[in-house]
Amino acid sequence: MKTNCIKIFSLVIFLFACALQSYNIHFGENYLPIEHQFALRSTNYFETNQDSIITITGIYNESKLLFDTYPVIQMFDKETGYFTIPVNQKVDFPDGTLIKITGRLQSIEKEIPHIKKTKTIDILFLSGADKISDISKIQIMVDEEYLRLMEKIQKEIATKNSKLKLKIKPEWSLWFCESDNIIIFKTHQFDLMYAVNIEFVTDFLKKRITDIYAVERFKGEM
Repeated sequence: MKTNCIKIFSLVIFLFACALQSYNIHFGENYLPIEHQFALRSTNYFETNQDSIITITGIYNESKLLFDTYPVIQMFDKETGYFTIPVNQKVDFPDGTLIKITGRLQSIEKEIPHIKKTKTIDILFLSGADKISDISKIQIMVDEEYLRLMEKIQKEIATKNSKLKLKIKPEWSLWFCESDNIIIFKTHQFDLMYAVNIEFVTDFLKKRITDIYAVERFKGEM
């Protein structure tokens, strides 16, 4: 009886804490459909804007260069999913900065050494870049909530026979949706058999978490 009371009390405290934070947790779900989880680039985006001068806003990332050469802008939308737009040169902003850039979208021929072939890639030739925000306050909030909820998430999404343990300090990839002013902090963690997707959905303008999605599946199903 005492054990059951403790469990109920713990659940009440957990739900009360979530209520204070005013966000929803979706166990066993992805924010975007599985087929949109690993998009490399937006084919439709390039096809409709080819050879046009455009201005976009997204998360700057030069830690993982495309073909060891091009930094990328990380974005997403509900129709396409996660996608990146390569930029022809680095800019003087740290990784994870929300920036607005202007440039011309063009196709170029790029020699890919490891496959010894030339490939056509779409790239944004930069003409200007401005910093919108370094989003450090949102990052701190996400890190704190992840640590607070880590054990709860692990328990709720655990798959039978899985021995995958969530990392205390996950590697986040950040993605921005221009139309909705949403930044997603996403971590993909895995071992030999299983994989976990965790997505913190944040309102950039209000600087708050709105939803958390967490799911674990056999790697062949992700």
